[in-house]
Amino acid sequence: MRVLWIKSDFPLPADTGGKIRTKHLLVELARRADVTFLCYVPPDHPKRYIDELEATGVRVEAIPRGEEIKSGPGFYFRVLRNLTSQRPYIVKKYMSPEMTALVRELGTPDRHDVALCDFLEMAWCAEHVQGLPTVLFEHNVETMIWRRYHQVESNFLKRLYFDYEQGRVARTERAACAEFDVVLTVSRDDGELLKQDFGLKTYTMLPTGVDVEYFQPQTGEIAGRLVFCGSMDWMPNIDGFWWFYRSIYPRIRKAFPAVSFAVVGRRPGPEIVATTHADRDTLVTGTVDDVRPYVAAAQLYLVPLRVGGGTRIKIYEAMAMKKCVISTSIGAEGLPLVNGEHLVIADGEEAFADAVKELLLDANKRSRIAEAGYRLVTEHYSWSRAASVLYDALKALVASRTSS
Repeated sequence: MRVLWIKSDFPLPADTGGKIRTKHLLVELARRADVTFLCYVPPDHPKRYIDELEATGVRVEAIPRGEEIKSGPGFYFRVLRNLTSQRPYIVKKYMSPEMTALVRELGTPDRHDVALCDFLEMAWCAEHVQGLPTVLFEHNVETMIWRRYHQVESNFLKRLYFDYEQGRVARTERAACAEFDVVLTVSRDDGELLKQDFGLKTYTMLPTGVDVEYFQPQTGEIAGRLVFCGSMDWMPNIDGFWWFYRSIYPRIRKAFPAVSFAVVGRRPGPEIVATTHADRDTLVTGTVDDVRPYVAAAQLYLVPLRVGGGTRIKIYEAMAMKKCVISTSIGAEGLPLVNGEHLVIADGEEAFADAVKELLLDANKRSRIAEAGYRLVTEHYSWSRAASVLYDALKALVASRTSS
């Protein structure tokens, strides 16, 4: 089976949840099928990353494209200029003649058997696939993310924009649910939401995995250390950071003056860096080569998200390192986890702060929850299992198209 996999960015370095999921599924799928990966890369993207992926058996077709800076006058001008488009900004910005031409060249029956568009932002590529069955991989329900932006935003103009953009994303998502032959989701919650809101008839759920050989328990824990990991150029993580830092962290500090907080993730904005610079008990790392030492140092792993969709791979990674996780309901959404057994779920400023304070005091409870989470993910959630579900879905689609 020959698979054309289309994505907006390259999965290495694997510094976002989407990249991590794509990377592992690509590598595992390449053990079972002939895979071509078509994507954009920055002009200065290190060739070693392409070589590393191709060494696993994945064929790479890369289109140079400048990386977007998500701040400043230029960014806001592009967003405003796109307001008259039928396409939402998250889609329009990835449309290009170069990508269109390559999709038309590669997306034909003489080159491939099936085309997979990774994330809603690349769903437009299916319009240029010729004679192949198409698959949409929904890592999130994008409309839900924009709906939640609108719900939590206090700035009036931003609320207006989020409401407007939510409508355009919803139209795009509804059209994609009708046009693609197969839709893949990362949770049953997402699949059922797509059926309810957008008329999706059926979906295939890919379980979230974790690399248990890479993420293992380590020494080096620091008393009172809290950690939050995530790409700090992604709006849900930015919102989660500010919510925790401004509304929850002060409550914890009042009870535990020796507490400290590490924020680990690429591209923190200048406001985050400037605000935390003089705070000797808060560390903002920016991009790191290896997140594991920072997770190992933490007594508690925090997921204070108020906006999001899909599933958080980082929760499984923390559990594989035998860390006690505290998350909001949205942060843990879609994962088959039991509150109080595998992690602690707390919503609201006071409840989240109280959960952190209780677990900092109760080492036995921390250890019990961390152990249960560790057993769950190491025994049941491998990327190989998820890739087998993916392969079977693609193979069945190709077979049904061939026999019809």
